Amino acid sequence: MGSAFIFLSIVALQIILLTLGVRAGSTWAKAERNGWRRSTAVAMAIFMLNLLISLGILIISDRPTAFQAEIAIGITGFAMQIGAIIVALSIAFQLSLVRSTKAALPVIAATMVVVGVVFGVVRPFLIEGYQVPTHSMSPSIRGPWTSGVCPSCDGQTVIAARQEELGGDSSPFVCTSCYEADTSRLSTHNKPVAIHPADRMLANKLRAPQRWDIVVFRTAADPRVLYVKRLVGLPGETIQLHQDQLFINGAAVTPPAQAAKIRFGASPGSSPHLGLQYAVHEPLTLQANEYFMIGDNQKFALDCRYLGPVPKENLVGVVEWIYFPLARFQALP
Repeated sequence: MGSAFIFLSIVALQIILLTLGVRAGSTWAKAERNGWRRSTAVAMAIFMLNLLISLGILIISDRPTAFQAEIAIGITGFAMQIGAIIVALSIAFQLSLVRSTKAALPVIAATMVVVGVVFGVVRPFLIEGYQVPTHSMSPSIRGPWTSGVCPSCDGQTVIAARQEELGGDSSPFVCTSCYEADTSRLSTHNKPVAIHPADRMLANKLRAPQRWDIVVFRTAADPRVLYVKRLVGLPGETIQLHQDQLFINGAAVTPPAQAAKIRFGASPGSSPHLGLQYAVHEPLTLQANEYFMIGDNQKFALDCRYLGPVPKENLVGVVEWIYFPLARFQALP
């Protein structure tokens, strides 16, 4: 079951419950012309208004803000959504403020049911959104970034960029064309640096992971920390990363298009990580329940080369979509 199907099912459920809430609320407020067709149209209008408000909150919350400001943004967004429900009911059924507020109560209750389903069932067991603050998977999945020019091929580079790095500190980059990775110096001389927000992803918790999938997982050393990397080694296989190639059971493997430019086993260079330990100097044989993941940006990735293999029970889900920012919206192969 794909994450897109699950997401659309949640949308359909929300519209159905909103329709029931609008019909019940308008009847309770003794509104005229509150048939099912009008109730469905109003429910869809409320859904779209709340979607736009949620998108606005998402855009604002991606900017660096204090924790108190994030709470204020969340409360303001919730109040705006309640207001949108009341206004929509007032306009659609020609109700006064008091009567439209009364009619809104069943609609708000229907919304809370959807929230309960999302947090009680969907996120723990079906699909969940994640955001990666680092660039170990760049350029496939990006943390906060700005663009530059590759010194090797003149292609576009993705430069890791956080607000604290804008003073000119060296920052890792990777080219989107040739995957050349090194460090660059961010500068704000006479012009602002455009910072793009980190990618937000949707992971499917029902999907069985396959080689080359991008996977969310935890490590045995610290289960509290989530990692997002590309799966290259399956249970029982002997793997090695050597001379920019991936070897499985002693044979070189040709990656698919989405992983064709990865420089497997690249030297860590100026990476702060410790020396390479697993599957680089010597082949590594995985146990019957172990997987091996790497970052696309090998030079700056903290992955299974350092962390070791990942047991099956620590797998969380397979990343299927980047859903935000909208300019980066895409399905991942």
